[in-house]
Amino acid sequence: MRVLVTGGCGFIGHHFVDFATNHSSKIYKKVLNLDNLSYASINCPNGDFILGDICDEGLLYKVLREHKIDTLVHFAAQTHVDRSIQNPTPFVTDNIQGTISLLTCCTEYIKETGVNFKFVYISTDEVYGSIAPNTSPLSETQPLHPRNPYAVSKASAELFVQAWVNTFAFPAVITRSSNNYGTGQHTEKFIPKIIDRALKWSSIPIYGNGHASREWLHVLDNCEAIHGLLTSDIKFKGQVFNITSSDSYTNIDLANMVCEKLDELKPHSKGSYKQLIEFVDDRPGHDMRYAIDSSKIKSTLSWTPTRLIADHINELVEGASPEVLPHTEKAHLLHFPKYTDTRGSVSPRELHALHNQTGTNFVQENFTKSVLGTLRGLHFQRERPQAKLIQVLEGKILDVVVDLRPHSDEFGTWKSFKLKQGDSLFVPAGYAHGYLTLSESSYVLYKLSDFYDPKDQYSIRYDDQYLNIDWGGEISADDYVLSPKDRQGMTWSEFLNSI
Repeated sequence: MRVLVTGGCGFIGHHFVDFATNHSSKIYKKVLNLDNLSYASINCPNGDFILGDICDEGLLYKVLREHKIDTLVHFAAQTHVDRSIQNPTPFVTDNIQGTISLLTCCTEYIKETGVNFKFVYISTDEVYGSIAPNTSPLSETQPLHPRNPYAVSKASAELFVQAWVNTFAFPAVITRSSNNYGTGQHTEKFIPKIIDRALKWSSIPIYGNGHASREWLHVLDNCEAIHGLLTSDIKFKGQVFNITSSDSYTNIDLANMVCEKLDELKPHSKGSYKQLIEFVDDRPGHDMRYAIDSSKIKSTLSWTPTRLIADHINELVEGASPEVLPHTEKAHLLHFPKYTDTRGSVSPRELHALHNQTGTNFVQENFTKSVLGTLRGLHFQRERPQAKLIQVLEGKILDVVVDLRPHSDEFGTWKSFKLKQGDSLFVPAGYAHGYLTLSESSYVLYKLSDFYDPKDQYSIRYDDQYLNIDWGGEISADDYVLSPKDRQGMTWSEFLNSI
């Protein structure tokens, strides 16, 4: 199978690319990830990556032909209901027009090549609309009744898929899943927002009376269901499959459960995180209950979900803020094996995205070459914080890290590490990081868990009076070589006012 995944840096798409790339069956010969890296994108997992937009038909057709794609899983979408209410236009562009562009290009590609093709459109249970408290879960035969702009855009795209199936015998199926959860989800979503705001000791907004009810599906259960469809012998003729765990909670019950787990993992001096819950004006047209029946996919594939949300709160907390869990380490030196003989030495390094020693998925490598006295930093990214693995390839440096995580017990403290050729330092996400070159030159490799974004790069002054960092004294401050941005970095006071 040679798969093109659209939106492979979005939440569910990210997990599916990782799932397919690492699947033990090796059935996925090619996994290509096409994403425009929008505001909600997360770390790109394994798989070949192409930066692009699904509305770019020239690019789509080129990718299909050059990579001989035979399967397309279409995750790419705008997905946040509140944003769709504020401005529906991007939802029309991405969710409807983007889907039409994909259908158009795939149809021409199939006609040209005769490839045995499969297309999976990833939809949502929201297309059914709200149901009454005592109504039985809805099957796939239930008429669509979307009630907000996001749901309308997904239902519209579904209808275009069905139109292509009817008009062009297009080989597609549609999945409608309940709310997905797992690691890496954007903080605008319900559970990550609770965790993020609680750890910042900020109010946790709950719409209306909190009695809106949703079913929650672990993203890996969803990936397994999609994989089951792709590897089954069913004919792709427009069938629709509901995917849910039937694991249902009201918003207030789920918020309380997450807060109770945080009370256990990271007790706060001010008391329970539950006191941060605040009921706010309800969302316009808020659907009060979604519930779907997944009997069809269970009987078709013998698929069944295996995960319940109550058993995975730790995973969600760790994914959002790994330093909260007691086993998580701070910035620390790493030690790699070195094998020596009379000829010299060999120092092996891992060459895959997931770094076993740190448990971090790295997506980018940067190399910096610096002259004596060059001071780089203290840098950090705010919107897309990065974990870093620092490896000194040549020379000597003094590396300084500052803990910027407000809920950390080391918030506002710094540590320094003298590193020489061959040394490695792991810096978790949420730290500012910088280093001073102590030798005639230095050559340093950064492995980053998220992409470098100059627009999201901030700097704290290396000579801030509050932090009072000791840069070692080997080189006079008058001889430091700094960029204009580093000279104009924020003071610690300005940083505190910005969070």
